[in-house]
Amino acid sequence: MSLFTNAEKPIGIASDHAGYEMKQYLIGILEEKGIPYKDFGAYSPDSSDYADYAHPLATAVENGECYP
Repeated sequence: MSLFTNAEKPIGIASDHAGYEMKQYLIGILEEKGIPYKDFGAYSPDSSDYADYAHPLATAVENGECYP
C-alpha cells in the first residue's frame, strides 16, 4: 500500500530531451508504487527546450494542482 494512494494531488514531473530516459525510469517507479503523478513532458527523446515543460509544471505547482 502506498502512502500516496489517497493523495489529493499528484507529483508533477518534467524534463527536456536529455532527462527523458531518467523521467521514464522515475515514472516506472511511481507506477510500481501506486504514487500518482502528472507528466508535463517531454514525451520523446527528441531535442526540446526544458522551459517548454518547466513553465507548465511550475504553474501547476503554484496553483496547487500538484506537488513539485
